[in-house]
Amino acid sequence: KAPVPPRLLEGEGAMESLLWAVGIGTAPSTPSTSRQSRARSQHGADDVTALSNEALLPDLASIAAATEKGILALEEEAKSLERLQLQEASTLVRRWSQGLRRKPRPDEPLASFKAQFLRSNALEKALEGLRRNEPLRSALLDPPLFAATAGSSSPEEALQAELRSVLQLCLPRAAAPLAAPVLRTVLTEPTESVAAALTAVRALKEDWT
Repeated sequence: KAPVPPRLLEGEGAMESLLWAVGIGTAPSTPSTSRQSRARSQHGADDVTALSNEALLPDLASIAAATEKGILALEEEAKSLERLQLQEASTLVRRWSQGLRRKPRPDEPLASFKAQFLRSNALEKALEGLRRNEPLRSALLDPPLFAATAGSSSPEEALQAELRSVLQLCLPRAAAPLAAPVLRTVLTEPTESVAAALTAVRALKEDWT
């Protein structure tokens, strides 16, 4: 047998070199070839990982396009609070509250009612419209002394409760106690204070993504 070159007995190529020397192995690869092979393997693994990650990422552009119509409809509904009567306003806000509570289906986490509502400006527009609706605003500030049925809340109190609920469902849990003060500010405070309250709501509102 030909003598084994000393350099082939060094490092991780030693066993491969010995097998080649006794005639039961293949010619060992040089360190540079081995490094190149490992680099190619690592590069291939990185490519597979990148492709897998891309497949898992949501197509935000498609989701935005698909939900734009729903978002615009929500904002139009919100602006209608400027002219709705008590019963109509209660029906609208109750539907919002129920939609925000509903758990999204597995195939619609970014296109659910809650995601669309949070992505829109419906909450802010609703509060602004409510403030401009003088008959409704007066009714909320001066509810009847007695409920229509003993033990039940008045329509005005029920609407206030639903409005607080919608605010709470749009805010992080730690900020939920701010719902009542924000609603009170919108109904009673000067324009500057209302603007500050709406800015705070916009900043605290949960990110739709």
